[in-house]
This record gives sequence, C-alpha cells and structure tokens, in this order.
Amino acid sequence: MPGFQPSCSVVVCTRYRSQTLNTCLEAITRSDYPDFDIVVVDNSPGDPPTREIAERYNARYVLEPITGLSRARNRGSAASNGDIVAFLDDDTLPERGWLSGLVAQFENPRVMAAVGRTLERITTIAGDGSGSTGEFVDFGGHETKMIDRDSPAWFQRANFGGIGNGMNMAFRRQAWQVWPGFDERLGLGAPSKAGKSITLFSR
Repeated sequence: MPGFQPSCSVVVCTRYRSQTLNTCLEAITRSDYPDFDIVVVDNSPGDPPTREIAERYNARYVLEPITGLSRARNRGSAASNGDIVAFLDDDTLPERGWLSGLVAQFENPRVMAAVGRTLERITTIAGDGSGSTGEFVDFGGHETKMIDRDSPAWFQRANFGGIGNGMNMAFRRQAWQVWPGFDERLGLGAPSKAGKSITLFSR
C-alpha cells in the first residue's frame, strides 16, 4: 500500500532511571518515521527527574504508581493514541529507521503484532574484577517470519522464545479488542518476573 504511514505511539516504561531514559528518548526523537508521539510511563509514586525528561522531549508523562512492568505497559497502551502502539525498554538505543521498519510490517492487514531485531552487548568480567565489553548478541536475526495458528509448530515457537523479546515490539490497536493486554502477574515487579513476553505472544 503506497504511503502506508499509520499514526504510532511509542511507549517507554521506566522507574527511577532518568539518565537512561534521557538517552533512550533522545534516540527515539531521531527517528525517520513521520507520525509518532511518545508516552513515558513512570512506574513509581512520582519521580520529578523522570517527568522533567519526558517533558524535555515533548513526551506524554503518565504515572503508574503500582510497581510492575506489565501493569505499566497496560497503562501506557491505554494512554496512547496511535493506530500502532510500539514498546521500547528504557535502556534501548533504537536506530533511526527502527520505527519505520517495525510499522511497515503492519501493511499486511493480517499482522496484529510485530517484534523487531535487537542486539545486546555482552560484558565479560576479567579475573581482576574489571569489565571488558564483548560482542553483540543478535536476538531476532535478519529474516522476516510470519506466525499464525496455521504455522507449523506455532505453539512451540510462541512459547519457547521463537518469536522475539518484548524490548522491541508493536501492536495494531485492534489487538486489544481480542487480547486482554499484558498479564500483570508476570514481569519485573510482579510475583513472577519471567514469562511475560512468551505469554503475550502465545495469547
């Protein structure tokens, strides 16, 4: 579809990490995508430095005082206005074309969720306790893969890490008509810290 550029909201959840958030928001604002806004969810009782940095980048500041990443993401999605709702962790550094590439997946009307490639730098600790930066580990690879209930072994791929991770993902707004949102029992700050991404992709 020529000129496919739906509106997009980028949700970043954070908790007492204002400097990390600042670096992330700065990178987001360099995006080449023409139509997006930013929602910062402060997952604390209220942190003035976080609010200040959100306002510095013209982001909507939303407070979610009850601790929990999944709860914060649900708050962010409810506060967003975009046709596509994208999520980034506050310690990520998106490339300039990140959002354009992710949103482009939704040109196919069957796509309800997309996960982008991520690179994680691994730091090794030397024998004397000093850190040395190692190579990047690639999560997601370079191939575009589409998975639905008719795909071979879809259940295994969705439940055992075969789709991607939650630090770089997006959803069509209509997804919330058939999906209850992030499971607030899972993720950082919840009773079970693991399984949040696997559970949401399976659902």
